Amino acid sequence: MVIDIHSHMGASWFAWWKNEVTEKDFIKMMDKYGIKKSCVSYWGIFYDPDKGNDYVAEFIKRYPDRIIGFACICPRWYKTAVEEVDRAIKLKMKGLKLHPAASSWHADSPLVYPVVERAIELDLPMLFHCGHDEYSNPRNLGNLAKKFPKATFIMGIRTHL
Repeated sequence: MVIDIHSHMGASWFAWWKNEVTEKDFIKMMDKYGIKKSCVSYWGIFYDPDKGNDYVAEFIKRYPDRIIGFACICPRWYKTAVEEVDRAIKLKMKGLKLHPAASSWHADSPLVYPVVERAIELDLPMLFHCGHDEYSNPRNLGNLAKKFPKATFIMGIRTHL
């Protein structure tokens, strides 16, 4: 079985990308490439993550056997990001998506510690966007993993084609 661990839907914040990936387009792409399940988060990770999490939750309801929701969590955006982690569970999300570079916080910053601690309590994996910038450098995620050895981290590496 093929499972895509890192995919997005909704309106893209990349100017060079198709403006929006709809549910119909998404399922069509999955079928075309033989993907049985996809771990999905919303594109708007830094400007409207709670709305995006609601959007993905509706997608899960329509395709419960195909879509695995990963809630976008932005430690800078919320009064407390932990509240959105708890809400994500109610929305049937199975993991968290964090993007340090999109919101200018270092992956190993104390800002994210409460989120990691709550994810450990709830046994939620955390998919971190990683890249060559100062915020999401894999070294930073390595530092976070050393501090929280019981956490489950997935490193999503950005590549250029």
